[in-house]
Amino acid sequence: MKSFRFQFSKLIFWLLIAALALCAAAFALNAWRFFTFGADGFYDALQYIILLAATLACPIIIIPMLASSRYIVTEKELITKFGLIKSKYRLDDVMRLSLDRSTGKLSLYFKNDSFMIIVVNREWNDEFIEALREHHPAITVEYVENES
Repeated sequence: MKSFRFQFSKLIFWLLIAALALCAAAFALNAWRFFTFGADGFYDALQYIILLAATLACPIIIIPMLASSRYIVTEKELITKFGLIKSKYRLDDVMRLSLDRSTGKLSLYFKNDSFMIIVVNREWNDEFIEALREHHPAITVEYVENES
């Protein structure tokens, strides 16, 4: 079993960090308002409960995305973990891999005419291909060199 971390772009990474900071600020602001001004009635209390729950849910979604997003290659499956979401693909269903050397884009094509873009560190592309072919040598690999 080999594991490869998902490679977030710098923009997405910093947007996720900013979202965490905003969640923390929103939680602090709502908690401060609740303890300072209190809740006037049922609907006001319900509003605070919903706002505090939403600001707590955000880190529960974002932190696992940052910490555990990865591709795992096992003997029979490619497992993708994107935060709390986990998907499995049978290696027998993979027809071919295409690696664009100029962009580092790695595309995985399946028998049912669907495809998936693999987003790992560029230096890991060849290692990822080797891991897949180790368990399923029938996968066709094509290397593309697009000139812009």
